[in-house]
Amino acid sequence: MGNSWGQDLCSALHQSQQIYGNCNAPLEARIHFSNPHKIYTVDVTDRHVRLSRTVKIQASVYAAALHLQSLVYHGDYHFTCQIIDKSGNIWFHDGMTTGRSTLKEGKFGSANQPNLKECRNKQLCLVTKHKGHERH
Repeated sequence: MGNSWGQDLCSALHQSQQIYGNCNAPLEARIHFSNPHKIYTVDVTDRHVRLSRTVKIQASVYAAALHLQSLVYHGDYHFTCQIIDKSGNIWFHDGMTTGRSTLKEGKFGSANQPNLKECRNKQLCLVTKHKGHERH
């Protein structure tokens, strides 16, 4: 594995809600990707995660921000989702009850932001982030 492999390697910093005992700070894990992608979906089932609006990925010649785009929930053998638009508005969708429509649930980061780890008695299971603007 030569230098070109190392230059293409990018990583995302993931911060968990687990606490390191000595300094009471959140633990961080570095996740490595061999090639950057435009969309990432992460299984968060039964994990204690802190959701953030963006996650930065960094490589030697490449940097990008991944923006929170959708949250998928599961319960009672059924999936629903919440979609976050560019303005931070949170929209609920359930094909069985809302059909092709969405319902506004709140705004990310505001006082009326809903609890994103659960939605209408269903638990968060997948988080999707998409790639934002690049810097070279």
